[in-house]
Amino acid sequence: MSEEEIPLVSICIPTYNGAQFIAEAMESAISQTYSNIEIVVSDDESKDATLEIIQSYQDKMGIPIRIFNHKPNGIGANWNNCVLKARGEYIKFLFQDDLLELNCIAEMMKLAITDCRIGLVYCQRTIIYEELTEKIKGFIAYYGNLHTYWVGFNVSQGVLSGKKYLKDRQLLNSPKNKIGEP
Repeated sequence: MSEEEIPLVSICIPTYNGAQFIAEAMESAISQTYSNIEIVVSDDESKDATLEIIQSYQDKMGIPIRIFNHKPNGIGANWNNCVLKARGEYIKFLFQDDLLELNCIAEMMKLAITDCRIGLVYCQRTIIYEELTEKIKGFIAYYGNLHTYWVGFNVSQGVLSGKKYLKDRQLLNSPKNKIGEP
């Protein structure tokens, strides 16, 4: 596949007061092995240095980093604003306190482009923490491997129909998010 044929992926970063972690999130986005990306930031009027940190990357990077100011109207509205501003054929959300593995986009795209009927690609996650407390152990025990909460099928089967997910008897039971971060 030539460079022109590689679909654009928009890494969408909705932010609000994310200065503590945004540099690491930006580094993980910029360092992707997949070559055709843009970064779209939608900021909900941060009061800290979030935008200054992002702008410092904007000035020194060869990939497009587009920043949009957003009037706060809830986290979902900020996510939607990111998507509306994205130019990519594919969207990958990256939250301000999350990181992407270096080959995350490349591996997801490898699967996504195999079949035009694939509408969603997801993977397991690793939870990062400074100190493994009892509270974090409990969180990891319950939320660490979300995919095990599907009961109507085995997610390691590969590509599945969206109808299969929607028919699963656990769909609306806790935890409601059985896929992971969007």
